[in-house]
Amino acid sequence: FKFRLKRPINTEVNLNYQINILISKGNNTSRFLIIYLTVDLAKAYKDNEVNADKTYKGKTVLTSGTIKDIGVVAGQTYIVLSSGEELALTNVQCFFKEKSGIDKIANSKKGDTVTVQGVVDRKSANVGVNNCILK
Repeated sequence: FKFRLKRPINTEVNLNYQINILISKGNNTSRFLIIYLTVDLAKAYKDNEVNADKTYKGKTVLTSGTIKDIGVVAGQTYIVLSSGEELALTNVQCFFKEKSGIDKIANSKKGDTVTVQGVVDRKSANVGVNNCILK
């Protein structure tokens, strides 16, 4: 793996960072796994949805955040990770398909801090992340 810091660590918020991990397979180095805090993803979509789609949509991400809500909608199990703002309109909603992930969610509660891997879809009310795995 090669690490490349995308922006400097904010000393006021110790863990507010984004790192891209370049995954190399032979000569193919085009796939990135983006690691960042949920507050960064939610803020990117809140600030400029078009730019955020260009940056994140369709990309596999690994994000950490605090569970704000747990539920099922249209047969899909999800958790909502907080954007860090008390009355935020945009949070990150992670959808799970695999039974092992759903079982882990069943044992989770609001306020837990979790790390989730999934593919960024789009923003509706929340930023959607599909095919999630709880790490």
